Amino acid sequence: MQSNTPPTSSDSPRRPLTTLHGLGAQTADKLARLGLHTVQDLLFHLPTRYEDRTRFIALGSLQAGQRALVTGRLVACDQVQGRRRTLVCRIEDGTGHLWLRWFHFSAHLQRRLAPGCQLIAFGEVRSGPGGLELVHPDHELVPPGTTPTPQERLTPVYPITEGVSQQRLRTWVDAALESALQTASLPDPIGDHPLARAMSLAEALRCLHHPTTTRRADLEQARQRLALEELCAHHLGMLQARRARRTQRAPVLSPAVNPMPLAP
Repeated sequence: MQSNTPPTSSDSPRRPLTTLHGLGAQTADKLARLGLHTVQDLLFHLPTRYEDRTRFIALGSLQAGQRALVTGRLVACDQVQGRRRTLVCRIEDGTGHLWLRWFHFSAHLQRRLAPGCQLIAFGEVRSGPGGLELVHPDHELVPPGTTPTPQERLTPVYPITEGVSQQRLRTWVDAALESALQTASLPDPIGDHPLARAMSLAEALRCLHHPTTTRRADLEQARQRLALEELCAHHLGMLQARRARRTQRAPVLSPAVNPMPLAP
């Protein structure tokens, strides 16, 4: 039995999510909970907010409650046995120190966090037993001999589902966006509209997924561009529904075989 689904090319935005590197069938099933089935769905899965990881905050100036990107030298890393086993590390940068805490960790993570290495971490600063700390921070090791650098643009935060991390979803969104921009395969049906000429659909998506700190005002323009796209799609849908109603004919009613006699 042949499928009625039209074939899609390798660069079509309507191709399945499983065509993206590292995204298998099990993960695709998880993303389906979010209504994501194709690469195009992923492109229009927009961030709900952004995190500023474009500058380091000195450890000595941190305050509880702020979300901060920090870097420092790892001076200690030990398991602490209490009501639950935790991994606790301490980093320093010359202005102060900060604790990093993991309640769920692997032996591989503990081996990677060797004293003497340089670390970049991001998270919400909290007050802990020994001072300020980050709990389960996003982190990365700085290669030896290199200078730690912050990110060049704001970091998007997406709606996610269980079993899919923010980092993995960002990787797939980046791959989908890069493919769409390189191949110019993303349809832009209203690109000639006067309100759409200032920013194409591809530019609007790139701005929303990869905003820079120097072009924050463009976020509003990009949102308006997508709102125009959605408004036009809604209008076309209403026109098609109206046309379909006009082509429908009322059913013919056959006369009754034994009509009821009229009352005298």
